[in-house]
Amino acid sequence: MRRFLQLGGAVFAVMLLASCAVWQAETLQQHAFATGSDFNGALRVVLEYESLPRCPEGVGSGEQACSEAAVVEVIRSAAVKAKAAVEALELTARTPGASDYSMILAIAAAQNSITALETILLIKDQI
Repeated sequence: MRRFLQLGGAVFAVMLLASCAVWQAETLQQHAFATGSDFNGALRVVLEYESLPRCPEGVGSGEQACSEAAVVEVIRSAAVKAKAAVEALELTARTPGASDYSMILAIAAAQNSITALETILLIKDQI
């Protein structure tokens, strides 16, 4: 669990620094749609993992190229939540008169859900 928290903290720190670097150069709306692109990248990895044949009983995905049913369920759940956050963000970005504060909160929520999905993908062999 400690290793998971350290990995999650490191991923979060990198994502935070990267988002701060580009945040100043773009409008909030541009940043919102770039976040949607980040989600699409993570979704590609999800679909690649899901498309692998399911692992036989007692064989983990670390031992052969296969996907574990329980891990697929965890990943699907995280992907559904990330998709909802990204859709909410895009809706906020398209809403005329949306405040900067609402945009910042929506961006943070979407980025956090994408980071959670990416973290699960990184440690899927340890789940």
